[in-house]
Amino acid sequence: MIADRYSVQAMRSALTIALFTLGCESNSKTATSAPSQNDTGSASTVDSGQEEEEEEQEEEEPPPDSGQSDTGLPEEEPDTLDLHLSVDPECVVCVIAYTTQDMAAELVLTVGESGTSLAPRVQWHADTIDTTPILELHTETTYDVQVHRVDDPSIQSEVMSITTGSLPDDFPPIVTTHADPDRMQPGLTLINIVEWQRHYSMDRNFLIVLDAEGRVVWYYRLRALNLGLQFDDKKTIYTTNSLVRGLAINPYHQTTRAWEAEDLGVDTIHHDIQPTDDGGMAFLSTEHESVPGWFDETTGWEITYDIIGDVLTTIDASGHQTWSWSILDHIDPLEHHTFDLHMTFWNRPPYEDLSFPKDWSHANGMVPHESGWLASFRNLDWLMQINPDTDAIEWIFGPGGDFELEEGSRWFSRQHSPAITEDGRILLYDNGNDRADRKPGEQPFSRVVEYELDHETGTAKEVWTWDGGIPKVYCPIVGDVDRLENGNHLITDGAVYSGTIHESGGPRPHFSGRIREVAGTETPEVIWEVILGNPDDIELEGWFVYRSIRIDSLYPTDVQPL
Repeated sequence: MIADRYSVQAMRSALTIALFTLGCESNSKTATSAPSQNDTGSASTVDSGQEEEEEEQEEEEPPPDSGQSDTGLPEEEPDTLDLHLSVDPECVVCVIAYTTQDMAAELVLTVGESGTSLAPRVQWHADTIDTTPILELHTETTYDVQVHRVDDPSIQSEVMSITTGSLPDDFPPIVTTHADPDRMQPGLTLINIVEWQRHYSMDRNFLIVLDAEGRVVWYYRLRALNLGLQFDDKKTIYTTNSLVRGLAINPYHQTTRAWEAEDLGVDTIHHDIQPTDDGGMAFLSTEHESVPGWFDETTGWEITYDIIGDVLTTIDASGHQTWSWSILDHIDPLEHHTFDLHMTFWNRPPYEDLSFPKDWSHANGMVPHESGWLASFRNLDWLMQINPDTDAIEWIFGPGGDFELEEGSRWFSRQHSPAITEDGRILLYDNGNDRADRKPGEQPFSRVVEYELDHETGTAKEVWTWDGGIPKVYCPIVGDVDRLENGNHLITDGAVYSGTIHESGGPRPHFSGRIREVAGTETPEVIWEVILGNPDDIELEGWFVYRSIRIDSLYPTDVQPL
């Protein structure tokens, strides 16, 4: 299009010179009344009366439209703006808009369900040929779409229509049982969900975004285990794609960046990955160490375990390590461990060559707190505050740690997703597998709990807890709780146990996910509930939800219409 524009300008210049020359010749002829000559060189004469009559006829009969203006120059073609649409086959609730225009300009894309008015959806500076995704749509719905220029809204495309597709056949079942949007924290809910199998599925792992009614408005399929979930102000999603690869996915910019553990000089990338203020990344990794001195009660022999311990790691924007902290350098596995060190979680790359790698510490979260990191070690029932400047453990919170519980409070067990509230308290998901203060005959149950720590007295107390109401549920793995801006809580019962399947390879628990938004703390009220998976039929596949996050939009702030 730029080449065409320049050729028109050259044509205009040539025409201007030619017309100027013709004009000079005509004036000269009029001034001298010189006769014209025919091809033979003989003079020809025209009757003056006849000439005047022909001039009058020419004035009375305008010539046909020549495409020229009154100046004799070609009419300038109007600016054009074309729009074409296609459904993204990898996300059938996403549409790709292709725009072409004569010059780069600021555009606004307006969208509406068929039969409704169009509303601004995206505003961006588009090149002459450009694409932009249309996000946050619903399945099997027809939309009308139009684009116009910001500086001149009259320059607009035709209204185009497109129908979104159906979700994949192997998509997890999602049912909304309750929704009260007027009382909910506005926005969308981002989750990561995994099909539960004995060795985990390799191709049924999804990132999913739900609207207030629980409808899918975006998804991304991952081909390996996705643990960890963070979302930054640039609308980038951070997760894992296996235990040796971290991912950063931006739905609007349609970019994906991957970090390979081997390239970063670490064993793994697991359970938590997040951006840092300096443009780098922080994540959980692991290392292997053979630890002798364990006693086998069956044989009476002393044996050596292949212990997998966690490593907190940070890298800069170039991928170079800026800090690394190993729990094995500070805690002796023989002195503190739980029965869950025998979990088979690490019977997979990069430790598949070890006979029985022991999942000793199983970190599942690292949270910026004060001048360091608050880390959660599930299989130790501990939270640790770690100082990256000195590598010191400043304090440990959990049974056998640095704090005593006040009367009426209870310990957590196999916890997930600790968070620091605005008033400095610790909010976490207490899975409750094996609480240190478990009462005789008490069945395990899961809950959310908020603690206040007094560092001067070395005491801690519960300031709020909720077990979800009757019936209580038990989630032996995963879980999440977030305090939302409006004071509500978003609670993820990520793996609700509903029974055991007995297979040839041994018994396998059946899980499903439940996400709730709860209003109030004195008498919590469920104002939003979504069930994911098949809780009522353990013969069907199980699913678990690792985390959920309430986000405002998938569109970056700089492309949201003014």
